[in-house]
Amino acid sequence: MSTHKTAETPPTSFTNQRVIRTVLQTTAGLITGAATLIMVLAVFTPAFLEAIREILPQHWYAASLIAVAFISTLAGVFTKIMAIPHVNTFLTRYGAGTQPRTHPDTEPEMGKTHDLI
Repeated sequence: MSTHKTAETPPTSFTNQRVIRTVLQTTAGLITGAATLIMVLAVFTPAFLEAIREILPQHWYAASLIAVAFISTLAGVFTKIMAIPHVNTFLTRYGAGTQPRTHPDTEPEMGKTHDLI
């Protein structure tokens, strides 16, 4: 049986800052995407927007804001989970960690990494 070396990844630095940045990026992306969709619909199919206003009750607008807040919160939670050292080590094995993935049979030289890709 062969031995498999696994590189220990250091703890993720500035986890709270990364969570805040992820929440802001997700919120900005959702709001920008929704605004762009509404603008495109307003230009190309204004009758469609009028029909939506007549069909959807007022509380749907509040529900859409709650959905943006919920999705942004989920993104922050996932970012916090990914910053846990054991999760980060697992993700590094597949190239999704905070450190570059190194070949399992070689020890990287000090200050250098060797990518598998």
